[in-house]
Amino acid sequence: MRHISRTGRIVIAAAITGAVAMLPAMALAAPGASAVRQARSLPATAPCRSADVVVWLGLGPTQGPSQTAYPLEITNTGAVSRDACSLEGYPGAIAINSAARRVGLPAGHLTAAHHVITLRVGQTANATIIIRSPGFVSGCHRASAAGLEVSLPGGTATQAIYNFSFAVCANKVSLDVLPFHAGVGIP
Repeated sequence: MRHISRTGRIVIAAAITGAVAMLPAMALAAPGASAVRQARSLPATAPCRSADVVVWLGLGPTQGPSQTAYPLEITNTGAVSRDACSLEGYPGAIAINSAARRVGLPAGHLTAAHHVITLRVGQTANATIIIRSPGFVSGCHRASAAGLEVSLPGGTATQAIYNFSFAVCANKVSLDVLPFHAGVGIP
């Protein structure tokens, strides 16, 4: 058996360490590796579904002469899945009348940084909805609303929030939303 010097052992150890370090990269380059990459990019929890949350409007709006901002609260009730779920981005919102008919145009998105928010059962996240006063929107045809229809990102199911009325523009965007943030948004 041949004797390997101390320097030779260090070189061999470095070569083995380098080869081991290359294994993940080689595995990702192998056929079928796209599934591994995709799995790593998926959120840790499934997106929240309308059936597992309740959407409500926080009291204590912030008012200015041209707009009113409300905290739009989303609580994971776990009604169907009983699991944590995730939210990212913006809720959808549109004004509705007392007969649940849509009034005006869907809310616009005010650009802001957003992150994935994980909601365990019982936890709440919030997004801000801003209702612009029709008198401050050029060319606005004023209409009355009795509530909001709200949807989650990527979802088609909606939830209605009633019991408050406000004026909107029937022909222009007069609602804006900010992205979701962790925690309750009530001041």
